[in-house]
Amino acid sequence: MSAGVAPGGVFPDAQDATLLLNLYEQRFLPAAAFDIARVNFCQASQKEQEPILAWSARLRLLHSRAYPNMPAADQETSTDRIKAFVVRLSNKVTADRVQPPMPRPLPTPMTPLLASGSSTRPCRSSR
Repeated sequence: MSAGVAPGGVFPDAQDATLLLNLYEQRFLPAAAFDIARVNFCQASQKEQEPILAWSARLRLLHSRAYPNMPAADQETSTDRIKAFVVRLSNKVTADRVQPPMPRPLPTPMTPLLASGSSTRPCRSSR
């Protein structure tokens, strides 16, 4: 049988493989290893010349080791992992493109118009 093929000639499901690895780590790694894994995840950042795909894969691995009890589907949509990926990008221009800065508030001349009870549309066409 060739490598990477499960018994019966079927390729294993990626989620099943992740689940098996997580169960293995829970059984054979000491509890302190999970604390170390969380610290490693929290301190990880993209290396200077590291491609974005490599950074994403490395962060995914660190996150799965830090939170082994989290289902694989939840790990894929984890806001902690997504925020960590964006915030810790080494290139700030790329980070700003991924998550643009918050928009500026309305200019102050609009405030008296809105407070006076007039329409929220200051420019009305007259008929």
